[in-house]
Amino acid sequence: MARECPRCMSPMVLLTKKNIELDACPQCMGIWFDKDELDKITDGCTSFEGLIFTAKSLGRKLSCPSCSKKMNFYTVEGVTVDFCQDCVGVWLDAGELSAIGGILQKKSKEASEGFCYEIHEEKAEGFFSKIKDIFKK
Repeated sequence: MARECPRCMSPMVLLTKKNIELDACPQCMGIWFDKDELDKITDGCTSFEGLIFTAKSLGRKLSCPSCSKKMNFYTVEGVTVDFCQDCVGVWLDAGELSAIGGILQKKSKEASEGFCYEIHEEKAEGFFSKIKDIFKK
């Protein structure tokens, strides 16, 4: 059974990239990352999930698509993300993956070479292009 999008309640579809299965919403273009998937996608240049733990929770809003408990939402360097403390999953709305690439680039030890930023930008664009292509059919 497909998971339900926490933002618009539409059924999500599975996308596979580098042997990682992600849930994506065809309506609002958000993506659900189960535990550690976001760090795997960004090749571990800097742990974004680790950055979430340093941010202050702004409350609870959306229900987790995995366990249905209310997720906390955080603003991390200007990007608001929803995080389930029970499942350790992350919900990103459309455009937030690309913004995270910029944050990780800034935080990365390799930022001066631009290495991580290029990886994140390429992956962010690739994911959203793939999602858009799937739903055009």
